[in-house]
Amino acid sequence: MAAWRWIAWLAAWLVMIGLQGSLRTGLGLWLGVPLLLIAEIGLWWWSQHLLPAARVPWLPLLPGALLTGVALSVLTASVPLYVPRALNHSLEKYGSLGAVFTLLSWLIALCVVAALCITTGAVVAKEPWAARHLGTPSVDVPEDEPPPAGATPV
Repeated sequence: MAAWRWIAWLAAWLVMIGLQGSLRTGLGLWLGVPLLLIAEIGLWWWSQHLLPAARVPWLPLLPGALLTGVALSVLTASVPLYVPRALNHSLEKYGSLGAVFTLLSWLIALCVVAALCITTGAVVAKEPWAARHLGTPSVDVPEDEPPPAGATPV
């Protein structure tokens, strides 16, 4: 893959991280939260298209972007409820190493949610009802290849 894709992706994410607080709090609840949600969905949609070198059309990537954007918006909105208490508790119990464990646990949670949402979006996009509307490309199996074990012939 071309190196510019990774650089563009990282730059876009750094801009998004910088704008996230301003969008959420600076523009007010009724304008900032919807704009943040739209920005996150757009960024995840673009990421899914850019990183695999645009091999997948845009529309089949939309379910994954919607799921990921909504789930991560909800998860990041819960940061003030959980992370400060967990951080204080782990600092008291384990010192500075506890802070590392807490932040790593939070990053792992974010990555797991993103991976699950993108994977679920890919599964949804391949469902027949969604594939008709999204134009999901089908994966063709060569005729000379035997079906997988346990598969029923069609």
